[in-house]
Amino acid sequence: MLTIQDMHDSIAGAIERAKKSQNTADLSELQQLAGYLMRPAHLNDDKDTEYRFRVLAASAANTREAILRQRGDDE
Repeated sequence: MLTIQDMHDSIAGAIERAKKSQNTADLSELQQLAGYLMRPAHLNDDKDTEYRFRVLAASAANTREAILRQRGDDE
């Protein structure tokens, strides 16, 4: 059975792989996924888990924006 830690680690690893491959589409999807996982944590007043997924979502978004700036794109 997957744990919250497993999901967190999987998303964090996927963000790193997308960063290395400069895959902005994957980063966008990973940002959304982390955002979706924040919601149940919020509804259950689990601030630590909510924060952890918020940080992942922000990391994916910031990485995507940095790649787009390097390319000169406005996707």
